[in-house]
Amino acid sequence: MYKKLRRFFAGASLRKPLNLLFIMKLSFTIVLFSCLQVSAFTYAQKITLVKKQASLEDVFKAIRKQSGYNIFYNSEMLAGTSPVTLNVKNLDINEVMKKCLKGQNLNYNIVDKNIIISKPSQQDKAPVKATVVTGKITDDKNIPLPGVSIRVKGTQVSAVSDKDGNYRITVPGNDAILVFTSIGFVSQERKLTGGSVINVKLMQQVTGLNEVVVVGYGEVQRKDLTGAVATVKMADIERVPEVRVDQMLEGRIAGVDLISAGGDPGSGTTVRVRGTRSINADNEPLYVIDGMIDAGDLSDVNPSDIESIQVLKDASSTAIYGSRGANGVILITTKKGSPGKDVFNYRADMGFAELPRYLDMMNATEYAELQNENYYNNNPTGTNPPYPDAASLGEGTNWTKEITRRAPYQNHTLSVSGGNTGLRYYFSGNYANQQGIIKASGFERYQGRLNLDKTFSMKLKGGLRINYSNTATDNNKVDIGSNAGWWNSTLALPPVMNAYDAGGNFESWNPGWYAGGVINSPLALVESVKNITYRKVLWSNLFLEYQLLKNLKLRTAFSNTVSNANVNQYQPSTLPRREFLEQGGYAYKYANRYNGILSETTLSYAKSWRSTHNLNLLGGWTIQKKTFESQTQSGSGYMLDELEENNMQGAPSSKTFVRSDLWQSAMLSALGRLNYNYGRKYYVTLTGRADGASNFSANHKWAFFPSGAFKWAMLEEPWMQPLKRVLSEASVRLSYGVSGNQAIPAYGSLAKLTASSSGYILDGTIPVAYYPENIPNANLSWETSSQWNAGIDFKLANNKLSVTLDAYNTITKDLLLNVQLAQQVGYTSRLVNLGETQNTGLELLINSVNLQSLSGFKWSSYFTFSTNKNQVLSLGSLTRVTTEPNYSAPQYYMYAYEVGRPISGLYGVNYAGTWKSQQEITDWGGSKYVSIDSYYQPGRQRYIDANGDGVLSEADEVYLGQSDPKIYGGLGNTFKYKGFDLDIFFQYSWGAKMYNPLEFKQGTGYIGPNQFRYVVNRWTPDNPTSDIPKVNSQDFVATDRFVHDASYLRLATVRLGYNFSKKNMPVKALQNLGCYLTGSNLFLLTKYNGYDPDVSTNSSSTVRRKDDGAYPKNRTIALSVSLKF
Repeated sequence: MYKKLRRFFAGASLRKPLNLLFIMKLSFTIVLFSCLQVSAFTYAQKITLVKKQASLEDVFKAIRKQSGYNIFYNSEMLAGTSPVTLNVKNLDINEVMKKCLKGQNLNYNIVDKNIIISKPSQQDKAPVKATVVTGKITDDKNIPLPGVSIRVKGTQVSAVSDKDGNYRITVPGNDAILVFTSIGFVSQERKLTGGSVINVKLMQQVTGLNEVVVVGYGEVQRKDLTGAVATVKMADIERVPEVRVDQMLEGRIAGVDLISAGGDPGSGTTVRVRGTRSINADNEPLYVIDGMIDAGDLSDVNPSDIESIQVLKDASSTAIYGSRGANGVILITTKKGSPGKDVFNYRADMGFAELPRYLDMMNATEYAELQNENYYNNNPTGTNPPYPDAASLGEGTNWTKEITRRAPYQNHTLSVSGGNTGLRYYFSGNYANQQGIIKASGFERYQGRLNLDKTFSMKLKGGLRINYSNTATDNNKVDIGSNAGWWNSTLALPPVMNAYDAGGNFESWNPGWYAGGVINSPLALVESVKNITYRKVLWSNLFLEYQLLKNLKLRTAFSNTVSNANVNQYQPSTLPRREFLEQGGYAYKYANRYNGILSETTLSYAKSWRSTHNLNLLGGWTIQKKTFESQTQSGSGYMLDELEENNMQGAPSSKTFVRSDLWQSAMLSALGRLNYNYGRKYYVTLTGRADGASNFSANHKWAFFPSGAFKWAMLEEPWMQPLKRVLSEASVRLSYGVSGNQAIPAYGSLAKLTASSSGYILDGTIPVAYYPENIPNANLSWETSSQWNAGIDFKLANNKLSVTLDAYNTITKDLLLNVQLAQQVGYTSRLVNLGETQNTGLELLINSVNLQSLSGFKWSSYFTFSTNKNQVLSLGSLTRVTTEPNYSAPQYYMYAYEVGRPISGLYGVNYAGTWKSQQEITDWGGSKYVSIDSYYQPGRQRYIDANGDGVLSEADEVYLGQSDPKIYGGLGNTFKYKGFDLDIFFQYSWGAKMYNPLEFKQGTGYIGPNQFRYVVNRWTPDNPTSDIPKVNSQDFVATDRFVHDASYLRLATVRLGYNFSKKNMPVKALQNLGCYLTGSNLFLLTKYNGYDPDVSTNSSSTVRRKDDGAYPKNRTIALSVSLKF
């Protein structure tokens, strides 16, 4: 066994284990179907029983257990009865009852499978007769409800409705009360009134306490929840005009901070659940879709298919996912069909997107005056400035306007669902086309989903989930405004440069690129370059559930994810710069294939004793394997542009590049959970998971992650009963647990070799050489996070107000950290376990109904408020580690972390304005203020000499703030009146800081690129009090002058809609018709001088809110129509 595990974790093929697993599952299924052919109901007609001096109640229990007969009696009847001694073998039940009741002054009557005990009256009346009651149970839509519990009030007599909602129960007498209960529905009591047929219609529960919440490997009622789990109401976000669900969630979940990677159509988000924990390992949460771990990209999911979203935040909730739960878990459950008539739904969104605002940059006249000023500074007596008539140039070319557009948007979904109690289905198809606000960019998706649920018998159920997505992303081809793109980005190109030359061709001469040069203008790129990513993804999940015993259930599931991606790029030889350099065309092709296999088997046990002790046990194991392979080809010098990238062999071999990669990883896990509650008052949850991962060293592959949680439902205490008139929930939660992070490369602990063909020339050729890429680490182990969580939940009885408050403290140890090494070692860094971080915070969620009148008007609100304090507790022997150096002067770092500061810290020198005069330089130069050596001149920048050594250096840099917010959240209001509804949602963030990288070149008067308009107020001899540096004062120093407050208030969405009722439905065949007008990103209030502070272009796990050429977030207006028929 040990050898097999070693082969498994070394990356060996799992084909044999998986084949064995398949055979086991197939055999198990065959046995189940065979067993189901035999009736499970066999009642004993003869009784064998030995009892000595036993009470009548004990004898009745024994008879009931052996025979299957229900015995009805009142405990008062048994008072004063004599003990019974019995010794019978294979005796008829009638004879057994006679012996039991002999001399006891009790009568009995047998009706069907029921025995009714009665006390004879003085007139020796006949015993009470039993009544057989039948009926059908449906919901408010007349759909049959299987599995509804029917109980005779005050007794243990019960029954369950069948798959068609029908039931049959025998009750004593004709005045009993029947209680009908089902999860998610309001319980109902019905008294017998002489009839034998009682049909019941159950209404859905609206209080929220019986709401079913999806947790890891199961479901619980919200009132039984012990962990910190947030639920997103799909009704609040389903009509937001986005093609990705994560883009809809910003500000709506307490404790979850989402930032868009950019405004690109189909682009994703970077998500932090309760802060940033790790430094070099991944900080993104785990996504689980319909039970599939790491199912894939959210761009492959149609938001209209989603039924619910839950976010597991505390360690008690996430520990069931072990090593992948440290950063939180987001559970997505898709829709299922319901028994009844087939229901068709169609929804269409159509609208447009546009750039919300243009940045305040110099116009052509202002830019020309800057160039002329620089000319005269260098040539005081000169007579030939570059722009003799600057005033006549006016506004010039706005390059951002030239390449942006009002982009069309459309999204169509058609779904059909239905079935019967045996088979339920949900099928949908989606087409989405979101064009980008930058020309020649966009996202297109064809997607389909099929969800099947089959009830084979009362014991066996199964299901299938299939999702297919085919997407094409027309990638952005231009630099919108980055530090490196100062010579050709839309924000950097001089406004004096025309879009087209005199001949109507793309203008290619950039006068601001040093002394001038030929470039590919943004217009030339969007019109000529091809850059498209194609993706095809298929998810499938098959599961079976079998009720082994009354309270014991077996579930096994097998999932598979297959994705294929292709990136095709081509730059034609006619591009101005390629044509100028006679480079020919450039082609690039990239292809990858991913295959993920997941097998999970769990055994669950649920048992309740007298409605007081409630126990739920779960145990199981999972096995997962991932395989990723890719190939890259590129070449330059192509002569036939018509063939584009489909002629890779057509370039000279010296100008081609080929690479291929393959990695595999595997994980084996065992998991368990215990849920217990006493009288729905005291709750305990214990969870544990052991993970074995192939990407760690041989001696550290396994780790165990435990957790525990306690909940006290105070409202169930006797002394709290008077408050039930006011409150419907009041509870306290406390949890502690450990979760892990293993998000490192597949072979992160092993020694790796890298091939190179660019070494020395031997015998006229360059041989391929291999050299070690890294230093292995045999002791590399898991990064672990331990978290405390305390929470309070309360809700008013009239559902007018509900509040959830959580506080947490997370300590992350043994960080997976790349530590810099000395150069003489031959390697730049090594991956080790080093360091410790802490995250603490508060989370508040408030839901309220502010006003509800008899006229039909309703105003409801929800509010989320979150805080997070993050800091590094330890770095071993290190004091500060740089995560982001400066662009052109790496000695002045921009982002770093050090003990006592946040992981996402910004650093730089404090700006002290400009040197106003030579006298200031004489008095303070090199003492109070410092500059780079050549900038001790009037009008140049000066900085605070933090360490007092008289020299500007890295030692003068100080902590300037953090890139993660201190407070964030959202406020939503919904107004409803008859058929109208209005939703307004605000999103806010406060306390974050961010650099604007453009200002290093475009905020210093640098003479090449265009400048921010504030540079117009720069220092000159005529404006000597200005703190904006003089023309051409670029010094590359990281300074707080370029750090901005990233706080903002955003009017995220406004939606106005009308739903037609059946009375005023214009088309009688329709069950529902709704029309909505929605606007997103309508207003933004911020001090940041870029497009939007809520973006992140950096691939680093820790550096967020970095706007280095981010695709601007757009404003979208869409009209939606939804039909149900």
